[in-house]
Amino acid sequence: MHHRQRLLHQDRPYDAVPAVNPTFSQINTTLDNPALRPAYFSFGKNEPQTLDLANDSTADDTVQVMVSYQYPLLRRLRLQMVDRRGRTVATPYDGHWISRNDGAGTGMAFYGWDGTRTDGTPAPGGTYHLRLVFDKAMGDADLAPPTETWTSPEVTLVR
Repeated sequence: MHHRQRLLHQDRPYDAVPAVNPTFSQINTTLDNPALRPAYFSFGKNEPQTLDLANDSTADDTVQVMVSYQYPLLRRLRLQMVDRRGRTVATPYDGHWISRNDGAGTGMAFYGWDGTRTDGTPAPGGTYHLRLVFDKAMGDADLAPPTETWTSPEVTLVR
């Protein structure tokens, strides 16, 4: 008889641990997790953003998603930009084998988009969403989804 030992986290299988850290927002009640933000190290609630490349300001030339993840080891983490039809137009971040090495309510990462497609060409003006895709290492689909996603509020790209 084959017996597979389960790794446990707070008396439950790691598979059941959510990718996104719920403790982060419980401890930091003024912040959402994840949160779509206007700039790197901008903290606050999750809100629609405008990426305005037509004005003279550089303050709104990127949008960022701030996230604190909880799962101990991600096989892969992607930030995708998707259009209104759900098609991926850019993948600004695609990381492999990412470990969480911070405590509860701490440890933030920022991932951003500057209005370009994956091939480096400008994306057309319009409405987009950032999507985080978390692929858990050692996931067991019978216990919990091995992949989790989060989709941001709207990002309006102005050219």
